This record gives sequence, structure tokens and C-alpha cells, in this order.
Amino acid sequence: MAHRFTAALSLFILSLGALAYLGHSLKILIFEETETIHFDDDAHLLQGPSLQNLSYYKADLRGPRVKLSAHSLTVSKREDSRLSFHRPEGLLFRPHSPPSPSSSSSLPSRFHSQKARYDGALGELRMEGEVEMGHSHSKVKAREILYNLGQGHFKARGRVTALYQNPQNGDRLLTDSEFAEGSIRKGELQIGGGMKGEIIRKRSYEPGLRLESKIFRLDLDEQLITLKENVVLKRKNLTAKAQSGEIHLSNYNKKLKYFTLFDDVKVVETLHGPGGKGRKRKVPDERKAYGEKLEGHIRERKIVLSGAPRVVQGENVIYGNLITLFEDNEVIEVDDSASKIMLRKKKKDKKEKKDQP
Repeated sequence: MAHRFTAALSLFILSLGALAYLGHSLKILIFEETETIHFDDDAHLLQGPSLQNLSYYKADLRGPRVKLSAHSLTVSKREDSRLSFHRPEGLLFRPHSPPSPSSSSSLPSRFHSQKARYDGALGELRMEGEVEMGHSHSKVKAREILYNLGQGHFKARGRVTALYQNPQNGDRLLTDSEFAEGSIRKGELQIGGGMKGEIIRKRSYEPGLRLESKIFRLDLDEQLITLKENVVLKRKNLTAKAQSGEIHLSNYNKKLKYFTLFDDVKVVETLHGPGGKGRKRKVPDERKAYGEKLEGHIRERKIVLSGAPRVVQGENVIYGNLITLFEDNEVIEVDDSASKIMLRKKKKDKKEKKDQP
């Protein structure tokens, strides 16, 4: 019965001048809203015209992989397993591996682009031209995205904008770069060659965090962002620079470090709050700090410097083994019995002393 059905289907397709494939991996083409074609990756091309206004569906015994509609389809005459779609859009179903516990993407991802090429031998869909892929919570936009259907992994190039939402606390991460790769479903993102980004808090009244680095890695399973080379973090009036760093995404409102910077740390903060003895500032003051390690505690609104730290605040230079700065506040804690405070004398005072007989 199955053989008769196959033979009849092949003859039916031949009469349409389309395609005929047999096998275990099922795909369906629906074009002109009436005709249906079944084929698989291992078959041979009988005839390859362009098909107009079609829908394409790929599945195997373990479930669906991709479903798309397109304005037209062209089949490569040299390589039967390659299909080219014009103006495709559709759904990318999750791979067969168990979903990540931190993923919000158990549902399929939507996508659209100007054109796409499917390579059945590699199981890859290459989308080009104004590509957008993802769902309402997390998505990636780029000029080109290569997506592996079996692994659920993507590689994006050209004006890449990524949006990832943290399912644990609702925070959103936005990144801009020229290249990125990862998995929306697993909550993974890697960037090399430079990036700029921002963490936006779910509660709008809570300040977020802007970040820059040459190398970036996000792992929502670990609730961790890793930054390397030319790292910059900005929060409100504070800018911190270092050679590497980490952001612990689940620690924002905990008595734990939210971000950490390592190696050649430099901090610049503009103080707008009350000055010493409650005096009002006529102009904002600038405070600079240096060290080898910095820990940022958001809940307690403080940063802790270690590794031969020093702070320059006004005319004072403060040294210690461990120095704590409080957000927009002149108060400084020095945890070291051998700490040292150096007072800088103004040039005017030096001149007056020199002029004295």
C-alpha cells in the first residue's frame, strides 16, 4: 500500500514538473494553496523549477524542525539538498535536547529575512538581509544569521543587536556588536571583536548598568556575564574601567557582589550629594580611585577596592589595604590600621609661604 502511494505521489509530482523525494525525514511543500509535495534529504532531484507562494515544513520521527512560508523557492541543480527561499518567514522549533532550566524559550522562535538558503546535508538555514529571529522575550537582529536546526545554535554577522530577557528576575540585556553567536533557547551569547550593551532592570526606578568590552559571554544558567579586555562599566555617576570583569545577574538586591572588576581598575565618580558637614555643593566634585580589584554591592550602594588601592578626593589622597566608597557620598571607609591620608596643599598656600620673610 505504501509503495503504491509513493509511486502515485511521484507520478503526480512529475506531472506538475516539481520535485520527488523518498525517505524517513519528512518535509512538506505547499504552493499555490493547493498542491503538496513530500521529499527528504537523501533523494535525487527529478526536476527543479522555481515554485511560487509556497509553505515549507520539515520534520522527522522526533518532531518538527522548521516551518516557513516564502514568496518563491529555487532548488540547486548541482546540489539537490540545497534550497533557496525568497522573503521567507516562519518558525524554528526547539532542538530535541532537554531545555535549559533558565530558558524562557520552550516555544518555537519566529524568524523572517529577505532570503534564506537551506542545506539539508548540514541541517543549516542561512538567512540574509534584515534578519530577525526569536520571540517576544529574546531575539537577535542582524544582516546575516546561520542557524543549525539540530543544535539550536546561531552565528550572526553585521550590525548584530541581541535582546535577552532573564527569566529569573525579568531584567533585559541589550547588546550591539558586529558578530555574535549562541543559543536563545539556552540563554547563551558570545561576542568577540568588541561590544556595547546595557542591563535594564524590570523595575524602572532601579538604575541599570551599561557595559563595554572586547570579549563578552552570557550564561543565563549560571546567571553570569564574563567580560575581557578594555572593560567599562557605567552606573549613574560612576564609571569603572579594568581589563576583565564579571556580573552576577541574580545578586542585584542581595548582600552580595553584583559586579567585580580585575586588573588595573580605575574609577571616576561625580559627587552630587551633600558635601562635608552637610554643606551644599556649588559644583559637583570628582572622586578618583585605583586598585587591582573592585567589588560592587548594589543593595548597599557601595564599592570595595583592594590590591594596593588609593582614592583621590578633593585635596586628599587616601591609601589602605581595603577601601570602601559609598555611592554619591564623601564618606570613605579604610579597613587598615596602617592607613595613610595625604593632604595636598593648594598652590596659593605654597606661594604665600614662599613670600613670607
